[in-house]
Amino acid sequence: MVNNPGEAFLELSHQILNRKGKHLSFRARGGSMSPFIRNGEIIEIRPIESRKIKSGDIIFYRANPNKLITHRVIKRILENGKIVFITKGDRSPTFDERVYSGDVLGKVVAVEKNGRIIRFDKGLMRLLNIFWAKISPFNLWIYPGLRIIRKVVHKIIEFIGWFTL
Repeated sequence: MVNNPGEAFLELSHQILNRKGKHLSFRARGGSMSPFIRNGEIIEIRPIESRKIKSGDIIFYRANPNKLITHRVIKRILENGKIVFITKGDRSPTFDERVYSGDVLGKVVAVEKNGRIIRFDKGLMRLLNIFWAKISPFNLWIYPGLRIIRKVVHKIIEFIGWFTL
């Protein structure tokens, strides 16, 4: 029996990601990274050296001794000669506490959405991740606008559908 499942998952994650060439996949919990990662979707995490993490990357890190978080890197800074990341959930209005390179377990490289694998570390999605990191501080104003645009697009599609019947 495990007294603290968070601690057990942290230890298991650490062991898997510290083995050369290994990766970790699990079902995401929570909605802080929506729409890129939604509750219940399967994410793939690969180990990464802190010096290779860039703005826009989504990292998997230890926030406190028993809490693991997957959030986007908004900014990377040097503080007293050490790499520190400023992170934020895509739906969160505020930045997280600073993440020190020693607390990073890996980088999210893909998500499985409805049976389709979407890579975050290559091509257009990599560019979209960088863009999202840049506009993330303004998401309180962006999300409502995107919701309105989405509703309008759905109404237009529905309207056009009536004419094609």
